[in-house]
Amino acid sequence: MSRWHIYAGERGLIICCKSSQNLLLNVRRGSYIVGTYNELRATATENERFLLVDRKGRIVTHFGGTELRNEPANPGGREPLPAVQATLQEFTLDGRSGFREQGRGQGGATSLFTVDESVWGRDYKAAITAAGAPEGAQLYVDGERQARGKARFPQVTAGRTYRLAWVLDGDTVTRAAATFTTLPILSLSEARLSGTTFVDALLSWNEERGRRSVHVKARWRGDYSLSHAKRSIGLKVVDEAGKKQDIALCGLRSDNYWILDAMAIDPARMRNRVAQDLWQDIATPPYYTHSVKHARTASRGCLVEVFLDGSYQGVYNLCERIDREQTQVAKADANGARGCLYKADHWSRSTRWGGSDGRGYSASPTSGSWGHWQIKYPEPSRKHQAEWGPLCRAEQFAAESDDTTFCREVGDYFDLPVLVDYWLFIELLHATDNSGKNMYWAVYDCRQSGKLTPIPWDLDGTFGRNWDGSRGPCAATNNYDNYLRGEGKQNYLVERLYRLDAQDWRERVRRRYAELRRGPFSADALLQRFEHYRSQLEKSGAGERERRRWDGQGGRTPDYAGEIKYLEGWLKERLATLDRKYDF
Repeated sequence: MSRWHIYAGERGLIICCKSSQNLLLNVRRGSYIVGTYNELRATATENERFLLVDRKGRIVTHFGGTELRNEPANPGGREPLPAVQATLQEFTLDGRSGFREQGRGQGGATSLFTVDESVWGRDYKAAITAAGAPEGAQLYVDGERQARGKARFPQVTAGRTYRLAWVLDGDTVTRAAATFTTLPILSLSEARLSGTTFVDALLSWNEERGRRSVHVKARWRGDYSLSHAKRSIGLKVVDEAGKKQDIALCGLRSDNYWILDAMAIDPARMRNRVAQDLWQDIATPPYYTHSVKHARTASRGCLVEVFLDGSYQGVYNLCERIDREQTQVAKADANGARGCLYKADHWSRSTRWGGSDGRGYSASPTSGSWGHWQIKYPEPSRKHQAEWGPLCRAEQFAAESDDTTFCREVGDYFDLPVLVDYWLFIELLHATDNSGKNMYWAVYDCRQSGKLTPIPWDLDGTFGRNWDGSRGPCAATNNYDNYLRGEGKQNYLVERLYRLDAQDWRERVRRRYAELRRGPFSADALLQRFEHYRSQLEKSGAGERERRRWDGQGGRTPDYAGEIKYLEGWLKERLATLDRKYDF
């Protein structure tokens, strides 16, 4: 009963049940549902015979040694039916193209479109264009006939796939499938990415007026993260001549350098994004904000869905980088450096402010690195030399000044209000990799002052997860200072501030904690941040697409509900622990 007999009929191919020659495969008129129906007539009608096409969509004219007659049974003067396309390669909705996986089998590819969140749960109506559909074909969406040039997708919800069919004279001549997301979609193509060098690629996305594409240089980003199948990507936007070009993406700043953070070690796929959002909301503005506008010490971003060379890659955190434009430190001029930006990219006594590890307190102005520090601005070049002076002097002061001098002058070297916020921030998060490493320090203008402002970076190993994604050493009840000492990650600057109570450090930290605890550090406020992104992932369907794509593929398998439940308990215990420490 489940075997089929296929043979050449008077016209086209006939497909019948092997055990019953009268049960023919049939395409129902009106509904266009394919099924098996009893047919007693000797000659199959147009609805009961099929064209055979090869992989290129060309009609096959011979089958089993028999020449096939493929012209319509009742031509009526019209042209023969075109070859059936398995899947329409491209169509647009309101002028915007979808993104689909390439290399899939017939009928297996679905185009993904971004729609506004206000559409969710409602019917979505869009003008549709499909250049590959035969002229005069009628569009059906899930079996419902559509108005000419329009498509209605009823009750748009997460994961719902709509089947589109273009029908001509009762035959489906081409088809497609569509599904929707509320997240932006980025597609990177023609990219053979490397972990060491930038390679040419093409970045595409949809804007209000249609699809836009730009040339980019791209590479894999990260260190430990490169061991995972899902990897972060760095993008440098260039014009056709290879020169830097600024673009604005997803309502963020206009820039030529963008980061796609894979978040592979985080089962929630949101910790880094939540942490940066929190820092942006709580951080005291840096000491130099009276001199500039729009200085930021946080990396803004949003969740996006990404395709790489026609393959769906899942959910990424599209984010701004920390650089001169973000921090608004003074621009270098003909006389040399003014603003400076340093990054601690490895663990060392130097990056923990405990001394120079025996190297002394000077660095070559032609070198971009010193003592596990990198200088991000100004980088040494033909035009500018690196300015290591503020960092080296602050290193020596923090490690070797006498106690009296330290207490009197520490505020001249370090932006203490921001440092108070930073320390409470990473203590709340139980950040495992951010007490010395994965930090930036900014100097606004070294000709005026060498004062350093701390800036956080790479916050995946937070909120009860280690830098490798494990929960092991991240108990919510941990004394953070003892944890850092045990791991060899203590920050000697903060330890000295506390030990000497320099510039009323202990009371400043206690008062600031109480202030934050009544607002952004409340359990409800923190959980709302996670719920916001969990809702985005669930509502858009992106969370399920991410899970299907990366389940069992290395890294941490997504588990949004499980992580939210874990975080509820972890945050409650973490806040109780800090409340006792700071007498809240």
